[in-house]
Amino acid sequence: MMTQRDRSRFPPQGGFSLLEMLVALVILAFSLGALYQAAGGAARIVRIDQEYAQAVALAESLLADRTGVKLDAAAMSSGVEDGFHWEVATRLLPVDASSHPAVLQSIQVIVEWGGAGSSRRVTLNSIISGEQS
Repeated sequence: MMTQRDRSRFPPQGGFSLLEMLVALVILAFSLGALYQAAGGAARIVRIDQEYAQAVALAESLLADRTGVKLDAAAMSSGVEDGFHWEVATRLLPVDASSHPAVLQSIQVIVEWGGAGSSRRVTLNSIISGEQS
């Protein structure tokens, strides 16, 4: 048994109690969880932005392919490329031949991707003029 004299030789130890350590660990755990969610959300947004950029590039490519052809009546084509489903629809626009000698055609390009819960879509519309075939 420690006597009064023994206690004076060993001053009380400084430090944290077990409760203080548990509180610090809980705060650390919540902080790391919030940081993990923020980083995961940022990575998801970057992936979505890359998908949108790829879809727009595909849509612009499909639109550019259609602007150099002779104008026809309404037409439709579709396909799948790298997980993107695309559809191109064209139609002649009604114009008065006496005031507008050129023929106008409307082109709509739709690119879709994603699953049932997170389906995404990019649509480009354009009007071109040219000769009727």
